[in-house]
Amino acid sequence: MDTLSYRDSLWHYHRLLNAAVFMMDPSSGAVRAWVGGNHHRYLPYDLVKAARPVASTIKPVVYAAALERGFHPCTYLDNDKKSYAEFDGWTPDNFDRDSTGGEVAMWYALAKSMNRPTVDLYFRTGVDTITQVLKSLGLPTREADKPAMALGAMDVSLFQLVPAYGSFAMQGKRVTPQFITRITDASGKELYKAGKPRGVQALQPENAAALIRMLQRAVDQGTGTALRSRYGLTGPYAGKTGTSQDYSDAWFVACTPGLVAGAWVGAFDPEIHFNSALGTGGSLALPVVGKALKVVESSGTLRSKYVRGFSLGSDSTMTLDCAARRERNALERLIDAAFGRDGTRPEDAAPDTADTERRNVFDKLFKKREE
Repeated sequence: MDTLSYRDSLWHYHRLLNAAVFMMDPSSGAVRAWVGGNHHRYLPYDLVKAARPVASTIKPVVYAAALERGFHPCTYLDNDKKSYAEFDGWTPDNFDRDSTGGEVAMWYALAKSMNRPTVDLYFRTGVDTITQVLKSLGLPTREADKPAMALGAMDVSLFQLVPAYGSFAMQGKRVTPQFITRITDASGKELYKAGKPRGVQALQPENAAALIRMLQRAVDQGTGTALRSRYGLTGPYAGKTGTSQDYSDAWFVACTPGLVAGAWVGAFDPEIHFNSALGTGGSLALPVVGKALKVVESSGTLRSKYVRGFSLGSDSTMTLDCAARRERNALERLIDAAFGRDGTRPEDAAPDTADTERRNVFDKLFKKREE
């Protein structure tokens, strides 16, 4: 230690990997775990409340907005590579460089965290709807008018994100986290008792249920499969990973009706980052949640309390029983080019689904001119 200079110390803390964990009961808001950083004595900065680029963990919010607008888990989204001239030629690509093109089902796009279809969904859903859902879920709205927000180009904290996922688990009802429920003095006299947190119906119950089904696919078949394969978890978890630009921020959130657990991992300065997939949410943040949930599952008492099944109802119209991919035929491609799918659809246009997007298209093609 006597050979270290203050510059060595600054560099050490500058490149140090930090982590934060936040867990709560989504039904009551009761905080179950709050780890604000590596060591509060030496780094007294609460990373649970620190706003960082949220990456793909924001995608479920965009998909929730689409469901609220009338979309369906089996709506097909455009996976072709596309440049958006009105946004300085922005050309989003899929994280895994999936270049298959064609169309993918909405459930598949979320499970695999695909970027191109998510941007397509952002434009088709509309800024007003997305803004309203962000607000209802207690999330910031200032970046809602920028399509890059659909891929996570906005700053959110664990303290904001975890309750939003809690609303997915609780049939669309969002409850504010509650850290202190009761205070007594040394003799046991009650000095303070918190009231029951008020819940806000942020999403329609059937839409929250559809979103949970899609996020369960993300755990079972998509980017969160390590919960099963690496940690052997068997509970009915729904969850989502997130990896920000240049592997600077790693996120993972998992939920059941009894517990929502979120983790963030990264350096204080986003300029300090990984250079490979070792810096993804699945590699850095998911293990934190996975190990914690493994402890929960290993205890009969904790498992019965926190690992409970979702109440998804029996709405057959929200099934995920459709092919992951499909190819558009020549006529559909012509119609898409002529009537939308380019990000210019007006906000008040009717929501698109696989069956309704091209409705009355021949009326449009052959409509008589008004005199």
